[in-house]
Amino acid sequence: MADKIKIMISSRCKTPIKTDAAPVELSEIRLDLKKKIEALKLSEKEMFNVWISEDPESPDAAENSWDECMNEVKNCNILIVYYTGDGGWTKEKGNIGICHAELETAVNSEPGKVFLINIHDAISPEYKVKDDEINNRFKNYVAQINRFYTAANNKDEIIKKTIQAVEYAVIKLVQLGKRETQKGKFNFGTALSWSRLDFIQRKKIIEHTIVNQFTESDYKSLGEDKIIYSINRTQILLCCHGIPSGMSVSAARELVGQPFLHDHIYIENLEPKIKGPFHIIGCHKGVTEQQAINLLGFPDAIVVKGTFGIYVADKIQKIQMIFLENCRDDSSTRHNVQRFIEWINETGEDGFISSRAIARRKIVDVILKEKE
Repeated sequence: MADKIKIMISSRCKTPIKTDAAPVELSEIRLDLKKKIEALKLSEKEMFNVWISEDPESPDAAENSWDECMNEVKNCNILIVYYTGDGGWTKEKGNIGICHAELETAVNSEPGKVFLINIHDAISPEYKVKDDEINNRFKNYVAQINRFYTAANNKDEIIKKTIQAVEYAVIKLVQLGKRETQKGKFNFGTALSWSRLDFIQRKKIIEHTIVNQFTESDYKSLGEDKIIYSINRTQILLCCHGIPSGMSVSAARELVGQPFLHDHIYIENLEPKIKGPFHIIGCHKGVTEQQAINLLGFPDAIVVKGTFGIYVADKIQKIQMIFLENCRDDSSTRHNVQRFIEWINETGEDGFISSRAIARRKIVDVILKEKE
């Protein structure tokens, strides 16, 4: 029999929260929520196990509590984080707070399970969050990741928004599980059909699937392998490529080569408002950071490993490429595109991507001018 869905609620315990009567400590609300969530049932079956913690009272307890919190962050299926601007207690001076550490651990490992609720305006007016190094570091981190799910302004809203977050999280996790089961081990269904194709056919179907993912979202296509995509209100030319085997297979890799060397051809005759190009490379199998850097040809580059694959950007020439790994069938390819778009939106990288694309167009225009 499957275990219950594990939920962890991360927050400061003693923060006073506004109510219609006297303020109550956040720990009281968390205890109430634990009972309410664990009382939720499906066909009379209890579905949830909620973990909450209290501040430690001794150095030894602090050491054990910190480790326990980190373990719960890693083991939970859903993490609800209440943001007040307070980074939480620390084991030693100069460290990040426990709330900061819990959020950062989850975002770095499993960002999809994190639901950040801003309850700063729900704090009782007489209570002030300290303006110190620990809290400022936490505020800067939260502003950087920009992952707020919703906001709550009082006790009742905290309870309501938390229940809504749990319901939404369950739906999201079920949908994610469905996509993962469709992928399987790539030895049957569409994945098996793609494996039967030769390199040229497989290259084309990878490119065709990536293009379809965008055109079905009402983005304009230019031919069979190019898309006009809007990022941060900037129109960018996306050039789609497919590597029909592993990156270590030279015959497959050479079908794509270094596509940015032809950027002046891709952008020729396009209006100045179209920026880029930006290259999306669907890899039939895996790709490593070193392989991505080798294809770029410049080791001093921005390299980001994500659930979608690897994003690479050259800081000087403003070349940008995204390598989508394990594009084994229609489902896995589309899911990788979706993950990449979600990563752009959730991390705030859209502004950097659009600025690099604008700069890349200027560089390519100079190349075109010299060619003429």
